[in-house]
Amino acid sequence: MDQLQVILAQPLIAIIVLLGTLVLFHEAGHFFVGKWFGIGVEIFSIGLGPTLVGFRRKETQYRISVIPLGGFVKFYGSTPQDEVPTEMKGREFYCASPGQRALTLMAGPMANFLLAVLCYFVLALAGIKQLPAQVGMVMEGGAAKKAGLQIGDTITHVNQKPVESWRDLHDAIFNAPNETLNLTLMRAGEVVELPIIPELVKSPDGVHEYGRIGISPSRVPNILTLTDPSGKAALAGFATGDRIEALVVGEERLAVRDWPHLLSLLREHKDQSPALISGQHQLLLDEGVELSSYGLAESQLTIDSIEKDTPIVGLMPKDQLIRWNGVELTDLFHLSSLMSENNQPQAELTLRRQGQLITVVTPLKPVDVQRASGKATIYVLAAEFLGQLEPPEASVKEYSLLGALSYGAVETWQRSLDVGGAVVGLVTGAMPLQALGGPISIAKVASDSVQMGWMTFLAAMALISINLGLLNLVPIPILDGGQLVLTGIEAIRKKPLPQSAIENFQKVGFIMVLALVVMATYNDLSRFWSTMLEGMSGMLSK
Repeated sequence: MDQLQVILAQPLIAIIVLLGTLVLFHEAGHFFVGKWFGIGVEIFSIGLGPTLVGFRRKETQYRISVIPLGGFVKFYGSTPQDEVPTEMKGREFYCASPGQRALTLMAGPMANFLLAVLCYFVLALAGIKQLPAQVGMVMEGGAAKKAGLQIGDTITHVNQKPVESWRDLHDAIFNAPNETLNLTLMRAGEVVELPIIPELVKSPDGVHEYGRIGISPSRVPNILTLTDPSGKAALAGFATGDRIEALVVGEERLAVRDWPHLLSLLREHKDQSPALISGQHQLLLDEGVELSSYGLAESQLTIDSIEKDTPIVGLMPKDQLIRWNGVELTDLFHLSSLMSENNQPQAELTLRRQGQLITVVTPLKPVDVQRASGKATIYVLAAEFLGQLEPPEASVKEYSLLGALSYGAVETWQRSLDVGGAVVGLVTGAMPLQALGGPISIAKVASDSVQMGWMTFLAAMALISINLGLLNLVPIPILDGGQLVLTGIEAIRKKPLPQSAIENFQKVGFIMVLALVVMATYNDLSRFWSTMLEGMSGMLSK
């Protein structure tokens, strides 16, 4: 990380830069559209509270204020009761037509959507990394396994719609639980049509539902595990942790990329007595004989190392996990799924160690996770595995100026639909209020995204900008959406609302917004309180 990135990664600085940009765009939207309609602007402020710096130009006071959590544009004559300077007569906000006022109010949220488009536009110009829509793993018992999908299949279409990347495939499956999808795929040079029904999956907190078929683009590396210390592979010098580098068929040496590739090569040359090569060791295979007969297996569930300073006992490197609390393990995804819902502080594990099955009971590492319903604690096996999954090589899709602009618009629209669904869920109660995040959450997202690089920071800014735009359109009094409701009622009545009604409406809005702020801040503190205390303790101990 360069020096600038280190500075920006400080949570306070990150949130000032992020929110400052969002607020600047939002308020500039109100400002410029209001000016376009001839409405006088009294104050343009980035930030809230006391003024840090400011200056006056013509009729407008420009400010940067102390609290970087918002901003505002104050128009002259926001209500007929406001006193305005003589030179501003006729340029008051309330003198503008309802249509002009509505457009001025909408301009703030629209500017946030424009910012999101610009962020995605820049990301597209830099090139979007994308994984191929190729199956790297098929989970046992999943819909993909039952439908007949195989490792190495490349999906080209879903319901006749082209699939260009893994994300396209993911989105099609994610949004279609219990629906029949017709996949078109390439398998060994041939086109195959395959119907599949994604199963309905609920998130651990029960809030979200989505489709899943049980595939992954990641692949098991070509690292082996010895299951029989006296088997033919061991006698040939092979050991757990060795990497299968090549398969020799006659005079031809075929490089092995990963474990699925090895199995594919073995199927292709099963009648030619191929030989496995690892370093200086070689194992000649008999025709049609499975690798397990030689005491060999892949290393997906074989432990490489145990994380230090954890309560885990009884496990050693090169142990192969077989069962978790009596449940037969199939792969790392299966193990991860079991751990993601585990609230028990210990587990009974069945291991294979030097060819022998043993059972140990070990304490697990507690981990706090953030869910829509709030913070939860799960208990996990803090270990690295020899067969840790490796993603395929990503390609970079480049865009022209027009293509990047189109990508920005489409991406903003899609993410707006996602965020809009969440906002509706909050209103209807389908999503709990614990899902709300406040300034601490935004600061953490901003700081973490900076550390991951400017492209991640831009993506985070785009998504938060969309959130800000949509939330401001919610018809809550004092927000833009609430003011639009008042303007709409005035247009229907063809006369202004009574001032008392407007004031009562705004009081209700203030209470609602204050309640949301308090709830979001409470959620933040419940999520990050322990982390904040640890940070304070660390500063005091230095």
